[in-house]
Amino acid sequence: MVEDIADVVSMICKKSSPEMTKDWFLDDIDIVPFMEFAKFIFEPMTARLKEVGSKGSGAEAKNLPSQISSPN
Repeated sequence: MVEDIADVVSMICKKSSPEMTKDWFLDDIDIVPFMEFAKFIFEPMTARLKEVGSKGSGAEAKNLPSQISSPN
């Protein structure tokens, strides 16, 4: 699971910090600071999911999976 999180975090950070690779996270960063960083990185997406979830099943919520699954 940590490897999967490191993979996603490295994809997110790639554009602004290419040195932040999956291997770098796994080899050079302790698990606790890494998980705190991952939590920070995912916070905007988590907040958005909570916001959409609180609105119920409206059109915006129905479109959410396609918005999240797009890697670009």
